[in-house]
Amino acid sequence: MRCLSVVPPTIANTSSDYTAVSGSSVRLVCDADGRPRPDVVWTRNGRRLSVDTDDPHYSVDDDGTLTVFSVDDRDAGTYTCTAVNVAGLREKRINLLVHGQSASQLSLSLSLSLSLFLSGVFIK
Repeated sequence: MRCLSVVPPTIANTSSDYTAVSGSSVRLVCDADGRPRPDVVWTRNGRRLSVDTDDPHYSVDDDGTLTVFSVDDRDAGTYTCTAVNVAGLREKRINLLVHGQSASQLSLSLSLSLSLFLSGVFIK
């Protein structure tokens, strides 16, 4: 007779506060472990995220880390990573702050607009 051990989920103690620039991608780390390997569910501001293959805005790695692509102001808020297996449940809250364009992006945008203006091309 073989005895299988079960271990409740754990989540590595990593940063709980992230900052991203609008338009960039950000990885929210939820390094979940346990036996059997826990399922990971993500919520943002209390609402479950759609992380299936039909939604290219989010992706979840095998370890539970959430990647948010093309971040914008609507992505800011409190995310919760929930790891669940037959032995239990563990949660981790992560805060994401989103800033507008970086200075280099803004400078490039202004330079391009000025160049187009001076060459007689007007942007509406």
